[in-house]
Amino acid sequence: MPLLVSNLNYFSGDLIVYENELKEIESIIGKALPIEFKTYVNKLEDDWLEPSYSFPLKEPTPFGSGVIESLFVPVAEYLAEDEFFELGMLCIGNNMFGCGVYLSMREEDFGAVYYWDHEQRCFWEDEVFYRMFPNLSEGIANYLELRKKRKVLQEGESLVSFYKAADSFVEFIDCWEPMDDESDEEISDDYKAVLELVQQNTLEGGKKVISQFGKNYLSDYQHNLCELAAIFNAVNCLDYFIEQGLETGNAFTFAENNNHTKILELLKTRGLCP
Repeated sequence: MPLLVSNLNYFSGDLIVYENELKEIESIIGKALPIEFKTYVNKLEDDWLEPSYSFPLKEPTPFGSGVIESLFVPVAEYLAEDEFFELGMLCIGNNMFGCGVYLSMREEDFGAVYYWDHEQRCFWEDEVFYRMFPNLSEGIANYLELRKKRKVLQEGESLVSFYKAADSFVEFIDCWEPMDDESDEEISDDYKAVLELVQQNTLEGGKKVISQFGKNYLSDYQHNLCELAAIFNAVNCLDYFIEQGLETGNAFTFAENNNHTKILELLKTRGLCP
């Protein structure tokens, strides 16, 4: 279990576990990563955090708080393929929903921590929120009002779906709150199982999903299987689902919003563009 900190004494000691990986990343970005991040990840026993943690965000969001389940050192060889790295964002964590935790590499706020909403809920229409969440929280309702007044980022602007969590890594982990069993129960066991299979992105995983949950499965958030495959960039699963005659629903829109080019190519090839 990671230790939360109230002072910098925790961030002392030699860099051993990820020393080469961290140096490789620093060579690519041309500057040293925050020492607090480097020493912290070297003291973790595992990438996966137990328990998971929630944390507040410094700006209005269409979902509430952020959640982190895994904290890690990114693999340097994959950074060239990361569109967000080109924007100055280094992925250092994520959760089962596909949302990411990013460390800013930008000059103006180097070392700040951001949370990326994988579901791109900033693009959802107001009625989607009110239909899915009859008792919409005050915070999300406030976000929707600010969006109407263009007080939040709009489509086409920089870093859409990124929300600042902290100005430094130390501030970030100091605001973590352990998620109890009651929080975990908000997601059904079926949904967890479906996500695990879809994210494998294999033909076998796709077959197991249909076999165990049926072709008409809808997630806790009312996404069908093709939409889930598009959200999580599971192109092999999506290809199988299409072959089985499943409805694609809003798969193209989700893929387009998330810039999942392989999903878009598959849908275009299949003649399933809107």
